[in-house]
Amino acid sequence: MQIKKNDFIELEFTAKVKETGEVFDSTSLTKGGKTETKPLKICIGEEMVLPAFEKDFEGKEVGKDYSLELSPENAFGKRDNSLVKTIPLVVFSQQGIKPVAGTFYNIDGLLVRVISVSSGRVMADFNNPLSGKNIIYLYKINKMIENEDDKIKVLAEFFLGAKSEDYKIMLKDGKKILVFDKQNKHLGEKLKLLDKNVKLLIEKAKKLLNADLIVEF
Repeated sequence: MQIKKNDFIELEFTAKVKETGEVFDSTSLTKGGKTETKPLKICIGEEMVLPAFEKDFEGKEVGKDYSLELSPENAFGKRDNSLVKTIPLVVFSQQGIKPVAGTFYNIDGLLVRVISVSSGRVMADFNNPLSGKNIIYLYKINKMIENEDDKIKVLAEFFLGAKSEDYKIMLKDGKKILVFDKQNKHLGEKLKLLDKNVKLLIEKAKKLLNADLIVEF
């Protein structure tokens, strides 16, 4: 069976920079000489991964190994020289950061690489670290996800960052109910801040699964 838009799938992949072979993302993690694989679960068409990578899944088959090479334009974009800027050192010091050349920092939610530091000024690169790179994906689609509850779990993790142990899925009067642990106050506060995402989750469950979903926390 070929994969198509709106299918839910489980896949394994490794992504690397073509020019250097550097692996920057993978579902397999090697620790202490042992490799642990945690497959990714997504819905095709919801841009849960890089759009050009996701598009390549359509027409593919379960269990086969595939490779995909993406140009910078289709991956993380071309480098933009206008994103290399000189900014006051105080921007860093106000956040308790002493910038060092060659190091990445999070400044106001943006990942910035410091190029040089001198005379109270910092030359910083706001380009995505992978911009201008040719990217290679090696991947295999392990299986189709068919069970409705498992599909809801995929959506809940993507839109709410919620793990399956955070909630229970119950059925009442023909409606699916996600019941979150009310004792977990931290999680409850987090979900309140994600009100738009909760609404989006409910909309997607209806659109993709024709399921009436209720979220309780």
